[in-house]
Amino acid sequence: MATRDGNRPGQDPTGLPARLQAEADAHAGHLPELRIAIDPAADYQALVRVLATADDAGMQRIRFEQR
Repeated sequence: MATRDGNRPGQDPTGLPARLQAEADAHAGHLPELRIAIDPAADYQALVRVLATADDAGMQRIRFEQR
């Protein structure tokens, strides 16, 4: 089964999907907040992939932070 970004589970070279899913599983019922640092030079598609992966893992609390 493919995720929304087109990757199959375990295909992402960053390991992000597995890490987010592990956090979601470890904190079932009380998911942690995902914090994303804002970077104007960041790749938009990378951000979209991160948000889709977080949604696939069930993450509901996401905060964008300026550093």
